[in-house]
Amino acid sequence: DNGNIIAMVGLGLLLDEDGRTEEAEAWYNRAADNGDTDAMVGLGLLLKQDGRTEEAEAWYHRAADNGDIIAMVGLAALLKQQDGRTEEAVTWYHRAIDNGDTDAM
Repeated sequence: DNGNIIAMVGLGLLLDEDGRTEEAEAWYNRAADNGDTDAMVGLGLLLKQDGRTEEAEAWYHRAADNGDIIAMVGLAALLKQQDGRTEEAVTWYHRAIDNGDTDAM
């Protein structure tokens, strides 16, 4: 039973906003495991805020590889904060721009 993916993401967002990050992470994971890129981005942001940058990078990367522009920008922002990864960040910003994100310019 996969359930309603949109509801899972919505619940994850609501719980995250309420500071219930462990529960939010569980719902985001459930939706992300079903291929939802919004949930992957939500996980990336939640994990980044929790200092779990390697896990955040993995989720942003997975969503970005599936064409999610927000994930591309999130991944680029995460990479630019790390020493020696500026060129990777530039690459992801370019991908976001090439896919229509005018905010990344």
